[in-house]
Amino acid sequence: LPYGTGGQFAISPDGGHLVLMNFNAIWTTDINGENPRPLFEGTVWIGLGESIQEPPAVWDAERDVPTFRTILYPDHDPNMVMFEAPFRVYEFTLGAEPTAAVLFSGQTDFLLIPKLSPDGYRVVEWRWHDLGDQRRVDLWLTSYGDPEDEAGTAQTLLTSFEVPSGVAPFVRWADETHVLFGHHTRGGRVESRIDLCGEIVPLSP
Repeated sequence: LPYGTGGQFAISPDGGHLVLMNFNAIWTTDINGENPRPLFEGTVWIGLGESIQEPPAVWDAERDVPTFRTILYPDHDPNMVMFEAPFRVYEFTLGAEPTAAVLFSGQTDFLLIPKLSPDGYRVVEWRWHDLGDQRRVDLWLTSYGDPEDEAGTAQTLLTSFEVPSGVAPFVRWADETHVLFGHHTRGGRVESRIDLCGEIVPLSP
């Protein structure tokens, strides 16, 4: 491999390819590490040391050619103190000639809060409803829309919820169509599940 291309790696479902991610590049190689080919150059990892955040590689099991999706922040400058930056969801295809395409993008208030769905077609994130009163939280969904439109579909407000003052909320995917959200407490957490139509099921007090 070219010097400096090591890092986080994933194996394609067919066992024929490696994908390697580091601070500023994504590469693919044959499973034996030969035939390296660049997929992306720009900001990939964010953070330093144990706080490094590595993007997920979500594989599409239905494609004949190994294909994965991931969420990146290519406009983020690691040398600048900045908390907001557009996210972009990329799709990479690992054929004889690898391809890369932006499926959709969106703006976020805080880096790394957006979470990519297990199928790689949606992003969910929380935002403070009012930065001056950090108790009400909005849950936003961005979905893959028209393939010809990089911006994807309009962002959808799934719900709003309350958290105690000084407590950060959390959000994560339960599966491709359900999201878990809530906040941690001293003895556990307050958690609910919501589907993409906005129906909420409380899971804990």
